[in-house]
Amino acid sequence: MNKLEKLSDYCETRKFMIEESIRLIDVDSQKHAGKVVGLWLMPLLIRGTGVVKDAYFFMRYIDDVLDGDLIIKENPLTSVENIRGDVLNENESEEYPVEKLAFRSLRILNQKRKENDDPKKEFLDGIDGMMRDYKRVEKKEVLTTNELRENYVKSFGPHHNISLMAIGSNLRSAGIESFSYCQGFSYGIQDLSTDWQRGLINIPRDVLTQSNLWVDSSVSEVKSSRIVKEWIGDESSKSRVDLNLFLKNISSLESEKSANLLFKMLSKRVEKILESNMQTKKIISVSGNN
Repeated sequence: MNKLEKLSDYCETRKFMIEESIRLIDVDSQKHAGKVVGLWLMPLLIRGTGVVKDAYFFMRYIDDVLDGDLIIKENPLTSVENIRGDVLNENESEEYPVEKLAFRSLRILNQKRKENDDPKKEFLDGIDGMMRDYKRVEKKEVLTTNELRENYVKSFGPHHNISLMAIGSNLRSAGIESFSYCQGFSYGIQDLSTDWQRGLINIPRDVLTQSNLWVDSSVSEVKSSRIVKEWIGDESSKSRVDLNLFLKNISSLESEKSANLLFKMLSKRVEKILESNMQTKKIISVSGNN
């Protein structure tokens, strides 16, 4: 427990995270059980990752509210905008108990921050990434290959920065963009059916155009498209190579042993998704110049 934190607040945040862990496992044990167990065990293996756990459950709450996976009485966007405003103004509100996780993390990160670090900005940018996807759903917005890649990097980068600051690493998201993309792409492919049905389009415009598909196409049409399957296989194969190179490079950094262990843990699910979608035969490579 952080010395600046009241015992009652500490107990409340632990209770909240336990309840959220149970909820996530109940929703989809195959998808969430390993991650949830890993998050609870991580602080025993890597110093500083208690903050990673707290930040994850805060961000997970925001994401699930916006996705509709967690139903609340208030309008989802209004609720998240209010929470964002409280973080921005450093005004912890009793109306949203989940904020205790964010403010607890920020108190610790501000004690660890290095030159040019801005923990609060990372939290705000992380929320903004989820709000950006929420608005993409409303418009059923379709991105180009390059725009989709940039969106993944911008969305996952703040979460990685929070983790890196927490463990005292000198690395930051600008130096690990390949991993941010690999993680974003793999999760997008894993959740393709669910995301497509709710209007979050994570297949590039150029691929859809070549496939004669658009946002009103059924998910079965999308998943059965030869060109879509080839794109998924191609990107999975290329991302697996990039992931291998990233892990090799980070393992060679003597001063980044904690970061190396952290990303090895984060990579397990990514590797599994990529490998299940890789194609060994020669496949079409779609240009990203649109």
